[in-house]
Amino acid sequence: MITLVIIGVIAALTVPTVMNKINEQRTVSGVKTAYSKLAQAIQKAQISNGSLTTWSVDSPEDIFKLVKPNLQIMKECGYGSGCFPDVTYKYLDNREYINIDTRGDIYKFILNDGTLVVILIHRNKQGMNFWFDINGPKGPNQWAKDLFLFPVDFTTGKISVTDNSYECYKDNTGLGCAGWILKYNNTDYPATTPE
Repeated sequence: MITLVIIGVIAALTVPTVMNKINEQRTVSGVKTAYSKLAQAIQKAQISNGSLTTWSVDSPEDIFKLVKPNLQIMKECGYGSGCFPDVTYKYLDNREYINIDTRGDIYKFILNDGTLVVILIHRNKQGMNFWFDINGPKGPNQWAKDLFLFPVDFTTGKISVTDNSYECYKDNTGLGCAGWILKYNNTDYPATTPE
């Protein structure tokens, strides 16, 4: 009987740690896969349409048309709903963000593997953002946990995730955490934003 209690205590202590590591590896793998798919789609689009620095785009839909042939798309919602769960996403620090599905000003689609994707153009039209919800409609629907930002600079034609890790702190938005994951291969984000 004592042996069973000891085994139960050991299991209770180790199983959560193992599950956390498994979830972390899924997240790291999902971010790397999203980055790779986006990089390949942009590279192929540039082969077909010339350098990204020369693209004439006025809307996220224009960008979608250029990268669509290089991505495996399951569903295109455009500016409509139906591609994201009808929930309010959160920042990493648990503040509410937005309901992506009901926003009519962002372009949405779903990849064949179930990844949910958003395209936005920067206000100054110097770049674009891709958001990837790497586990589809499943929760937690939160920046740096399953939703990740991949900014693309029109002047360089490159994905600039490694340049925005300043927002990857547990007490902040989590918008820069794709860069953290690609650099450090983990989700051990720093706790507090430097003063």
